[in-house]
Amino acid sequence: MILPAGAGRLHNNWNIYETDMFNWRASFPVPVDAQVLHAWQQALFVAGERHGILRFEQADQIGYDRARDGFIGDFAAAHPDRPAQYADYPVGFILQHWNQLTVATRLAYVVGEDWHQPGDRIEESWCSSVGDLSFYAKVPGEDTGAPIDIYTDVDERTSPCRLYVEVSSKTDIFFPRNRRERRPGIEPIDNRLLAERNGRRLNAFLSDLRAATLAAHGRWEALGSPQTELWQFDEFGIAL
Repeated sequence: MILPAGAGRLHNNWNIYETDMFNWRASFPVPVDAQVLHAWQQALFVAGERHGILRFEQADQIGYDRARDGFIGDFAAAHPDRPAQYADYPVGFILQHWNQLTVATRLAYVVGEDWHQPGDRIEESWCSSVGDLSFYAKVPGEDTGAPIDIYTDVDERTSPCRLYVEVSSKTDIFFPRNRRERRPGIEPIDNRLLAERNGRRLNAFLSDLRAATLAAHGRWEALGSPQTELWQFDEFGIAL
């Protein structure tokens, strides 16, 4: 999809990092009621699809392929026995296989000759890895996972234990102001044009997921603190 660029030349004023920079977590006390967790998982599927933040493409462990099977929420409803129960994860909890899921995020970026040169238009693409994003936008970065990723585990340090799902990102493409990193100069770089598209979609997704988590009597939180005053975020999302 090509979007109008507006006046002037455009820049990809954002970066890709090797590790997760921003995290939000939903957690539930163990044992988790299977129906409650299924409803919450379905809310994540719906919100991810609706806002273009998490589109599930493939899940080999349960035999799912979007091209063949369509929306993963419909597949999950048709196959409530996949996957089988494992440890503290009830039957049907697809997110337990987080490291074998292929997900994609719809992102807006500037198209130009090179990452440090201005471009003349904005495009949007579905990216299943930050490597895809790096290739499309010509911004340096390693292929180290999805732009928006999922991680699931059980925290046994708490009493009771808590099953949690984290949403994280390795790119600051969602934020209005960012570090210069490899670019010359010391002033922050202005990414408001892309943050208006990418950040608003992420915030809408996080809002829906927060509401679903609280409705299920779970705990919702933003993890850690920003490594720079430029990145402002909390449990509600990113400050745009």
